[in-house]
Amino acid sequence: MLCESVFALARADQRGRLSLLLERLPIAPLVVDDPSALRREIFAWLAKYAEHDPDYADAELCVLAARDKRLRIWTYDSEFTRVWRKSSGRRVALIGQA
Repeated sequence: MLCESVFALARADQRGRLSLLLERLPIAPLVVDDPSALRREIFAWLAKYAEHDPDYADAELCVLAARDKRLRIWTYDSEFTRVWRKSSGRRVALIGQA
């Protein structure tokens, strides 16, 4: 979630470095065939983990990772290793994780 990254980067120079990184890496927006189905899956995931107060971005990342096994998440959010799982119950693949 690019919006989560930008939110976490408080200073203009940090956001500038992110902008340069995005231009240099082969990163493209994800396009989904059925956005309504994606939203339903996200809200179902949010309901499943409601006791942990997840946010929409965490839910979207987990759902998208479940839909496409090639996706890996780059995060410092420890809940991805401790709590959050794909809808199948499997761990979310993280960048830098063995």
